[in-house]
Amino acid sequence: MGRTLTGLLLLLCATVCAANTSPLVDFGDPNAANLWNEFRQLAKGKRTEPLRIMQFGDSHTAGDYFTGRLRILMQNRFGDAGIGWLPPGAITNQRSAYFKAQNRGLWQLLDSKQPSQEGVFPLGGFYQITPKGGRMEFNAKDPLAAGRWQISAWTQASGTGVWRLTLASGEQQALRANADAKNPWNLSTLETRAPNLEHFALLAPRGSAIGGLALDRLTPGVTLDAIGTNGARGSQISRWDPHAMRRQMLWRNPQLIILAYGTNEAFDFKFSSAEFESELRDTVRQLRYYAPNAALLLLSAPTSAKPTPPNASAGCPQPLAMGLLGVLDVQKRIAREERTLYWDWTAFMGGPCGATRWANRTPPLMGKDLIHLSRDGYEASAEELFRALLANIHG
Repeated sequence: MGRTLTGLLLLLCATVCAANTSPLVDFGDPNAANLWNEFRQLAKGKRTEPLRIMQFGDSHTAGDYFTGRLRILMQNRFGDAGIGWLPPGAITNQRSAYFKAQNRGLWQLLDSKQPSQEGVFPLGGFYQITPKGGRMEFNAKDPLAAGRWQISAWTQASGTGVWRLTLASGEQQALRANADAKNPWNLSTLETRAPNLEHFALLAPRGSAIGGLALDRLTPGVTLDAIGTNGARGSQISRWDPHAMRRQMLWRNPQLIILAYGTNEAFDFKFSSAEFESELRDTVRQLRYYAPNAALLLLSAPTSAKPTPPNASAGCPQPLAMGLLGVLDVQKRIAREERTLYWDWTAFMGGPCGATRWANRTPPLMGKDLIHLSRDGYEASAEELFRALLANIHG
């Protein structure tokens, strides 16, 4: 399910961790004390429910390298309660660390990131429609942890049509939805043993839609839902249907929400600090409304570089995106004013000029585009955030 904690820590900390650290800052989050206590109860075996983490973000989240490593570290320490959220089928630039999805038949994708696309968008901001009926196949990249699992699907069915689930064992079952008259997205769940979900398929009736999946292991531990969209901005959440969001967030019941946006806003040549501040504040408050008992952790955008104009020199070897410094300033101010937890990703990378230095490391910790990190860079970052979280959990 991934490289061992000890091996990667030794590899990356030799070049990164000794140089820069970034502690978690608590600006007075009202749910932080309870979060740390729930982690401690989980470690002692006194918490019987899963502890759920949800990360909302852009491509840094959608790639599931950062979240994938953080998930493994959390589960190695506190128990494996499953994979959590999966996108609704195969979607370009949406990656799961655990599953490969493939669509069969005719499917139409609707994406809340696209202003021209309208619809009742659920949690995650995607859904796929199949006008003539279709099939989605999901294949695990590695064996799942042993035990009982639950698959949950958010779907719509036309008329009397019923979604069906085919398991690796060959067993096929109908997914009976728990309908809600106020919510067009209906939840279906099914419990089964781990091997049955390593290769499964969903068979959709004509004119139906799917808005997301979750795979949860029925045991205490941690899940981490990676809910990212390539190219997304934090304001995208405002396009998600409030009835669906309210019901789905109650269903997931997260104890920690991580908010990780800012890179796409920074590269907007029309960047407005005031507009970004307003949008980010609204997003934070929406998530507080949907999950009032969750602690909220705001991540700064990771640093990046933009060699071509328009850009800002900022005294760095490679110029920065015009809005990057403004984004970083707003994010920290919002964390303070909205009383969230805060982690400075850019500080861990050595400050605003860190992208070039990370790109020049061996192995490189930055991608060639100087915007995205390499896999090693994402995993080193996740390990630093994990250490920062542990420092608060253990007091």
